[in-house]
Amino acid sequence: MDDASRLRAKAQDILERTDFAGLVPDWPVGVGTVLRFYPSFHQWQVWAFVRRAEFYHLAALRWDLGEDLRRLLHEPDVGVAKALLPVAALAQLDDDLGRIVVHIFEPSARVGCDGATFAIERHGYFQHGTVGWWCNPPPTWHALGRWFADAVAVFDQHLPPTFAALFGYYVDPPRPS
Repeated sequence: MDDASRLRAKAQDILERTDFAGLVPDWPVGVGTVLRFYPSFHQWQVWAFVRRAEFYHLAALRWDLGEDLRRLLHEPDVGVAKALLPVAALAQLDDDLGRIVVHIFEPSARVGCDGATFAIERHGYFQHGTVGWWCNPPPTWHALGRWFADAVAVFDQHLPPTFAALFGYYVDPPRPS
């Protein structure tokens, strides 16, 4: 395995196993919404949020393979940012996600070129679910792809500029007519 593959595997392990309850005080264990964005050639990003009474906790992780290779690092340098948001900042998005309906086993494109992997996870005390897609969401998932883009636009308003999403190239699902 080459250096880039080793770094990528280590970074993915860190991003997939991050315990947000351990990262942010007052984060309930096993609860929250997580968004993942893993593009082929840009920084990987993970955002998570959870509501706590009068506010939302927002946490973000980012990792840049190219930067780590330029700096000759052997371990991934994963950046972390956190913010406390008023309920009004995320409540509508949080509610909207719960109302989106998708056909979970809809076939998607079988071929493609470099792109990005997207995922949304919702963790509750008694249930959880994960949906993911590569590059463009399946046709009936456009509302979910749009929700993802809208959510990250809100996160960008509350996180440091170094955590600004770089996925405009990847995400632009057409709006339903």
